[in-house]
Amino acid sequence: MAFTVHAVMPGVWHIVDCMGVCMTLLEGENAAMLVDTGYGIEDVADFMRHMTDLPLTVFLTHNHHDHAMGARCFPETYMLEADMADWRMFTDDKMRRRVLTQAIGKNLPVDEKTFLAGEIPLPKVMKPGVIDLGGLTAEIIEAPGHTPGSAVVYVPERKLLLSGDDWNRLAEAAGYLSQAQIYIEDRKSVV
Repeated sequence: MAFTVHAVMPGVWHIVDCMGVCMTLLEGENAAMLVDTGYGIEDVADFMRHMTDLPLTVFLTHNHHDHAMGARCFPETYMLEADMADWRMFTDDKMRRRVLTQAIGKNLPVDEKTFLAGEIPLPKVMKPGVIDLGGLTAEIIEAPGHTPGSAVVYVPERKLLLSGDDWNRLAEAAGYLSQAQIYIEDRKSVV
């Protein structure tokens, strides 16, 4: 198993986990931010220690298992408050067993005991706003729609928008757009 890493532009790395889920590492001069954590089949925190030695903030764009289960590897993660209520539904033992079955079905070696151990800690609440990483900033912007607490991360110095699953064409089909007008207006405000 291994992560695949692509240097996108200065201070920005696109990372894909063994299950094909994407996350992004932003690295400024003084701090770094990991946006999303994937399934957590592999130890994301250990991998991040090889990517950067700067203080690391871990931000989850939303609470779905493919973005948030890797939070199990970190002592502290952050997410917008509106997704806290459903956190356990997407990270509980039943969901982890489902992901484990998928990983085994792909012939990925998994440390089952570690992957299933304990509850994944509830993230801390992060308010929308700007995080200064030193020469690079990450603006957390509320973007409800895919989930009530979905967020996007804008990096103005790179003219880069990290949308998580927020502009995922499957969101409407999955029934996440119960507040369609809010969703549409919110996207207009981002662009």
